[in-house]
Amino acid sequence: MYKDINKATAGSSWWRKNAIANDRKAYVLADGTIILLSGWTGMRIFAIDVNGKKAPNKWGYDIFAFSISSDLGSSLNLIPAYFSTISVVEKGGKSTKQMMYE
Repeated sequence: MYKDINKATAGSSWWRKNAIANDRKAYVLADGTIILLSGWTGMRIFAIDVNGKKAPNKWGYDIFAFSISSDLGSSLNLIPAYFSTISVVEKGGKSTKQMMYE
């Protein structure tokens, strides 16, 4: 994971390695994709590891943070996570927004 994840997630412990391993709910889909839920139930934020346990397991390469937004009475929209402390990108990687729109 991120070489200095504590600096990258300053102000948010949601995606720190220890929190993911011990405190976060995760779901593994049939194809191996992993969905990690954030530590705060009030926000609809989660991360997806698109290739599961396979390498490289790096933010911006195969792990991306998302949010779900909606207007009252309309459908849900999948969007890139909107806080920099939630949307970590390792050096050379792509932001969730870049990955979604390529």
